[in-house]
Amino acid sequence: MAARTIVLNVDEDKADGLLDALSKRPYIDVVAMDREGRKRFRDCPCCNKRLSKEITYTVNEAMLMAMLEVLRKMAVSKTVILTNKDTLRDSLPVVEQDRCAEFDLPLLHKAKTLGLLKPFMDGNRETYFTDAIDFFSNEDAHSPSYMISLDGEVVETGGSMFIDGVKLKDEKSRDRLKREFRDALKKIPKDTITFVTNGQMSLV
Repeated sequence: MAARTIVLNVDEDKADGLLDALSKRPYIDVVAMDREGRKRFRDCPCCNKRLSKEITYTVNEAMLMAMLEVLRKMAVSKTVILTNKDTLRDSLPVVEQDRCAEFDLPLLHKAKTLGLLKPFMDGNRETYFTDAIDFFSNEDAHSPSYMISLDGEVVETGGSMFIDGVKLKDEKSRDRLKREFRDALKKIPKDTITFVTNGQMSLV
């Protein structure tokens, strides 16, 4: 017998009861189009359009290289101005350019979601710093280490990882990269380390 697909828009507090009641009917196949429900389908059962897939992002080499530049600039200033297509370095006052680090916008979103970058308003300017010092010195694991997005929205974060666990294109460069992080961390002033580890709010 032919089946017909019907979409119901139900108040959140009534949805579970309705789903439970409908699922008891042998001739009704109930699918809640949440994360789990949509995994049953390649295409939308209503419009037949291809459903987007979940995208998993894990801390990778590109993230490490961008964060390395942030750490290097934290030797100059407690917080760093991140430049990209929305914030051009040349558009900033010359006095501010020494504290700038290039950081791609999509990568910036991921770094904030994973807690690798913390925002800080320096006057009326948005700046950033990292407090993941133990992660970059390979002394502790960082969490979360991955994020899952669906249709541009983050639906899950989790995991933990030591910097040694990050996959590199060239594993032979791991020692060099660890050395570069170690050198960058050594150049960060003690008062900046205190600022990021103790949560001080003053930039003085």
